[in-house]
Amino acid sequence: MAASSINRETVRDAVYTLLYAKLVTGGITDKTYGYKVDDFATPVSVVVVTNGGVRRVQNFADDTWDTWVLLDVWTFTLASLEDDSWTRANAEDKRDLIEKSIADCYEDNYSNDTWLKLEYDGDTETGEDDVKELGGHHYLIERIPTRVYVPRG
Repeated sequence: MAASSINRETVRDAVYTLLYAKLVTGGITDKTYGYKVDDFATPVSVVVVTNGGVRRVQNFADDTWDTWVLLDVWTFTLASLEDDSWTRANAEDKRDLIEKSIADCYEDNYSNDTWLKLEYDGDTETGEDDVKELGGHHYLIERIPTRVYVPRG
C-alpha cells in the first residue's frame, strides 16, 4: 500500500477556516488570511495563519506517521491613528479580545474529524518591540504558536 501522509496545507486551511468563522464572521477582526500578506490595505485588525513546521513520529502499530502540524498565528492590530479616533489603548484592548477569541476557538474545536488536538504550543509572544509598519501604518503584533495533532494509527 502506498503511503499517504498528512498534508500540512490541509490542516492550515482547516485552522484558517475556523478562525475566519470565529473572528471575521463574528465581527472581531476585519480580515483573516491563511498565508503571509505584505499589505493589509489599512484594516484595524488582521489574523494571519502561517506554517511553523511539521513533527512526524512513526506509529509502530500500523507503520504510519502521527503528525504534529506546527502553525504560527499572527495577530496584527492597528496601533493608532493620528486623529486619535483609534488610540493605543483601543489597540491593546482589541489585541486582548483577538487572543481570547482564538483561545475560545481552540477550546471549542479541540478535537474534530480532522485532528485529535488543537492547542497553543507555548506562550504567545508580544512586547514593547512588537510594532511593525505595513502600508504606512503601524501594527501591534502577537505570535500565537499553535500545534495540531493528527494521528494516523
